[in-house]
Amino acid sequence: MSFVNKISGILKHDNTMNIEADSVQKVLLLNFTLIVTSFFSFIFSLLHIFFLDKPIGFVLLSFFLSLFSMYFLFKKFKNYELFSALSLIIITALFIIISLKGAGEKTGIIWGLSYPIFISFTNNRKKANLFSFLFLLFNILIFYVPSDYLPDYPFDLKLRFIALYLLIYFLLRYYITLKQQAANNKEKQIIEAKQQLRLKDEFLSKLSYQIRTPLNNIAGIINLKRELLDNEIVEETELSISNLISIINTIQDAFDQKGFKIEGEKTNFGINATLKKSVTLFQTEQYKDLKLSLNLSGKVPKSIFGDRLLFLQLVISNIDFLYKNKTEPSLKIEITSELVTKNEKNFISLKLTNNNSFQKFINETEQELNSADFKNKDLLMIKELSEALSANMNINFQSNYLIFEFEVKNEKSGEKNKIYKEDQDNFFYTKVKKELKDVTVLLVEDDVMNSKVMTLNLEKYVKNIIIAVNGKEALEKYASTRIDIILMDIRMPLMDGFKTTEKIRESEQGTGYQTPIIAVTANASSDIKNRCFEVGMNDYTTKPTNFKLLIKKIEAQLK
Repeated sequence: MSFVNKISGILKHDNTMNIEADSVQKVLLLNFTLIVTSFFSFIFSLLHIFFLDKPIGFVLLSFFLSLFSMYFLFKKFKNYELFSALSLIIITALFIIISLKGAGEKTGIIWGLSYPIFISFTNNRKKANLFSFLFLLFNILIFYVPSDYLPDYPFDLKLRFIALYLLIYFLLRYYITLKQQAANNKEKQIIEAKQQLRLKDEFLSKLSYQIRTPLNNIAGIINLKRELLDNEIVEETELSISNLISIINTIQDAFDQKGFKIEGEKTNFGINATLKKSVTLFQTEQYKDLKLSLNLSGKVPKSIFGDRLLFLQLVISNIDFLYKNKTEPSLKIEITSELVTKNEKNFISLKLTNNNSFQKFINETEQELNSADFKNKDLLMIKELSEALSANMNINFQSNYLIFEFEVKNEKSGEKNKIYKEDQDNFFYTKVKKELKDVTVLLVEDDVMNSKVMTLNLEKYVKNIIIAVNGKEALEKYASTRIDIILMDIRMPLMDGFKTTEKIRESEQGTGYQTPIIAVTANASSDIKNRCFEVGMNDYTTKPTNFKLLIKKIEAQLK
């Protein structure tokens, strides 16, 4: 382990693993500043007490005790804003005393050159600039205001101090600016790269879906007409189908294993701070005709637990959507954040107001956001990001503004609000056990050919099969008929399989009974599989459908 890593390990707090990188850096710099200033205060207090000016020595000793105590208190209470403000006051007071006393042979003033560095380490840019300027002005007054109570510094020392102070200040500001720009560019490049990978993953997923759907029909027909066909033809066909499925799964698994996902790590992050960061990402030549302003409410929680990267992507995607579809040469967007309460739940509402009109999107937006077949890739990205955040996202499009709001959840680090199949085995049950042939199956499938093939194959085992062509129709038939098991497709118009399952589970709350739901989908990605269990489905199978396996899954759920 390097020396720097060892020092960083000492200066870290116990909970720095659960906060974002910028906050970790602030904690380290503040702790470093407290330790360094207290150390030098202690050394020079001893020198003054034993060899120089005892009163000044005791003053410096009091600063040592204050700064050293703050280091341990900061580790305990972890309130960065409070201890940052206290450090600003104490360190400023220490340097003022040094300037007023001109310690040593009037050379103690040299320590004042480090003031901008310490202040920049412990405070934001605005405060650091202000106090650095005020401290320089204070020293100039000491230098040039005649007084019997102030030290008389030599002319050359005063001139060198002012020149070096300005040089250090401007070099520091330039370095911090370059570092921030590099960090912003890197973060934007990472986000753009992840979005490109997501599009590639989406293409393969769509290709897999498009191949699996007709393949499912072929496999179903072969299975249905097995008795009428030559055994060798059936075996060769099934072998070819299996080989093709294996190839598709290999491609999909390769993408899943490479982790081409848009998720980051869940941490505590600030909504308003992240919005400020998103604005800086658009301060480039590419967006020279885009002007962004912020109107951020102080009532918005300073820290929530969630995926900051997903949230940042969501904000960027919304801004990009407005920018790409602007109707005027330039675009002005005001981002407003506020805290709203609905049905005893807290929501953070973000409003993007712009000077352009995108009326042409209003009519198709609602339909697109609630369907599986998107025409606009930006809208698809916005919807997928909001779903990935699991934040009860509501999106409202108007003529010249866009509002999206999401629920503030009190999640804790390390906990996930997921329902796993292992937890469901003893939870989902049927009140009356039935034979397989007597159960009523609700088949939710929008593809006519798939529906017909599925029905013909299921009729060998089940007598009662009810068909719904979309999620809304499935809810209607579920409410009017006693259903024993549901076979649920995922991609459907009007309402997809996930939303339909959530609606069914909501309606069953308090009844002590939940209908088993098995996903039957052409999308074989691990994300889709996990999502099925998250919304409350009991099992999962992919197309082309292995009907023997499907029947076994149905029988297992009925037990």
